[in-house]
Amino acid sequence: MSYKEHMLLSLGFSKDFFVGGVKAVVHAFYPDVYITSTTDTLNEIQQPLYISFYIKIYFQFVYSLLTTTLHNYFYVRTRT
Repeated sequence: MSYKEHMLLSLGFSKDFFVGGVKAVVHAFYPDVYITSTTDTLNEIQQPLYISFYIKIYFQFVYSLLTTTLHNYFYVRTRT
């Protein structure tokens, strides 16, 4: 993730947290308003985190598999 991508992602989370916080304060004084806002905010924030986490895990797995396979192929090939 580049610096710019990280910055934009963080700013997006900041906006989501700010809006969610305002809704939570309004809900504190008027319980019939924004009843599910906190859950909705958490769900909005979790989705990009899960996606980026699983993409990172996938690429780490592919990299590990690829480097191990290439290492074994060239190591075994040059040793025999």
